[in-house]
Amino acid sequence: MEFRIFGPPGTGKTSTLAGTDKQEGLIERAAKKFGSDNVLVASFTKAAAVELVGRNLPMERGNVGTLHSLAYRAIGRPEIAEKPPLVNEWNEAHPQWALGGGSHDIDDPYNDMNDSGDGDDPFQELNRLRALMVPKDQWPDSVKAFADRWGQWKRWHGAVDFTDMIDIAAHDCEIAPGCPSVGFFDEVQDFSKLEISLVRTWAENMEYVVMAGDDDQGIYSFKGASPDAFLNPPIPEEHKTVLRQSYRVPRAIHKLASTLIMDVSRREPKEYMPRDEDGCVYSLTDGNYKYPEPLMDDMERHLSAGKTVMILASCSYMLQPTLQVLRRLGIPYHNPYRRSRGDWNPLRAGGSGKVSSSERLLSYLRPVPEVWGDAARMWTIEDLRRWSDMIQADGTLARGAKGLIKASAMDTDYPLDLPDLLEWFEPDVLLDLMATNYPLEWLEHRLLAAKAKALEFPLTVARERGAKALCSQPQVKIGTIHSVKGGEADVVYLFPDISLKAAVNREESPEENDALIRTFYVAVTRARETLVICGPATYSAMELPESVG
Repeated sequence: MEFRIFGPPGTGKTSTLAGTDKQEGLIERAAKKFGSDNVLVASFTKAAAVELVGRNLPMERGNVGTLHSLAYRAIGRPEIAEKPPLVNEWNEAHPQWALGGGSHDIDDPYNDMNDSGDGDDPFQELNRLRALMVPKDQWPDSVKAFADRWGQWKRWHGAVDFTDMIDIAAHDCEIAPGCPSVGFFDEVQDFSKLEISLVRTWAENMEYVVMAGDDDQGIYSFKGASPDAFLNPPIPEEHKTVLRQSYRVPRAIHKLASTLIMDVSRREPKEYMPRDEDGCVYSLTDGNYKYPEPLMDDMERHLSAGKTVMILASCSYMLQPTLQVLRRLGIPYHNPYRRSRGDWNPLRAGGSGKVSSSERLLSYLRPVPEVWGDAARMWTIEDLRRWSDMIQADGTLARGAKGLIKASAMDTDYPLDLPDLLEWFEPDVLLDLMATNYPLEWLEHRLLAAKAKALEFPLTVARERGAKALCSQPQVKIGTIHSVKGGEADVVYLFPDISLKAAVNREESPEENDALIRTFYVAVTRARETLVICGPATYSAMELPESVG
């Protein structure tokens, strides 16, 4: 038995599934009835699936994940062809079809400036056609030629690709891993026809499945996802739930978004109401992605008022000029949904045990109350390790001090005292540093050349916004539209430009035009209060409805 939940932007779909502090969610209710080990939860990303389960619901680890991870478990976890070392062997043996990964960035599908291998385009098209379950005799000859050699090579190595995981599981695994009684599948509008066929195969051996999503936010057509797969076959109306009330989108933005989405050729009609605020939409025609300086002046008003800001473009290369200006002005920014992207998260904590440049600077400023408040204290040995490694030792540290600091066995939680420090610093230098309250200039003038570049932006932020800004979550979020799906901000700046690739595709295919409309629908509905539509920088731009409000 299949149930569908339609959750337009900001209507609380995640809360409906996962629950809140005050209300039990559908997943928790099912876990109480059937047992948590008999409930399967899948979403488009592992993080999203884990969020649906929440912290208080004990679930079997293998029952929560992406559909691919669950399918991979179901088929016995064979070797994966797209990952090293196998993909490296493929590229060496087939240079004419080398896979570079340039066409596979799900956050940047419209980018026609990606570096890619010669095999990326036929491989992506092969995966798309398989995901749409198009018969092989309807594939282009170039895709067939690639597919035959790729399939033969996989068989030789006993390996599978990511599409195989779904395909094999759909044909060979009638029961989902763990033999669950109930399945919850979120963001189903982003599932392909092949993926949904697997879900429905598994559903035949469950009490029921819940598919949650919003066909209006289906933006992954390039990988074979189709809202039609979510909408068909028809199910009884009593098995459908529409979450009607948005808690994010105000009236002015809702009006624009509703006008925009009506241009898609196929969608589920649904009642969708704005939150009870007017909101605001306005144009900033003198600012565009190639000339973003006017955005900065306008944005400062909102930042000064304590608002969060999001800057969006359809392609990552369109964000580069804005990133350069943000860095020059010392405006902190991040993308909390894609923390692995260093260019979008320059102040982030270092991954895999690494220490970021901003953390090193904050360690130097640890004794400063204006930065750390009540948490200010003298450096620990760990603080000292972090920042002393960046500076020139001559004239600052005693001979061999860097090695002694690195090798010290002192407690990392223990604030150092003056006698400890005098063992490693030149006395006059240390006392002068303490007396002048640890100025940024002192550190900057002593930086090693190899470390100066990495510390340039954190230092600019500290000078322009105050070092305390390095301790706070940035008010500015930046990314492609695809990368922020599910996110929100008080104010959204949107560049309307599309790549030449996207412009050609939308002219040739109604489905691609629909996908582009849905992409910008997702963009405009990220805004809680204000939407700012920037000027186009090129002739290829999305035509958005007339600004209102």
